[in-house]
Amino acid sequence: MLEEKGFNIEEMYRFEKTFQFDSWCNRMKLTEKEKNDLTEYMLHATLNIKKKFHIEVIENTIISFKGEAIIIKARKI
Repeated sequence: MLEEKGFNIEEMYRFEKTFQFDSWCNRMKLTEKEKNDLTEYMLHATLNIKKKFHIEVIENTIISFKGEAIIIKARKI
């Protein structure tokens, strides 16, 4: 998408990052219903999904999960 808008990608780094669940939900501006739905989905996810995202649960509360983040250095051509 950046290239389509006339940017040249000079560097790109992709890495795993731990996200604190509550603060992530707030940054994503999830409604209370969306947060509850996501919580239920994550609590009842398959073992493979829980392992993939390193979902940390304490007393039925999601504490954190891992996802991918990206840093891109690009210049307008």
